[in-house]
Amino acid sequence: MITDGPHGSRKASDGPAAGIYSSVPATCFPTTAGLTSTLTAIRR
Repeated sequence: MITDGPHGSRKASDGPAAGIYSSVPATCFPTTAGLTSTLTAIRR
């Protein structure tokens, strides 16, 4: 697994070069700022 910053990860496909174009689709998670603003709106 390779992290794409603090809020995402991707798995490199098999092969000698683990470049961007040889990876499987990435999984992106909501950013901390986005989660905080959502929880603030729910609490109101």
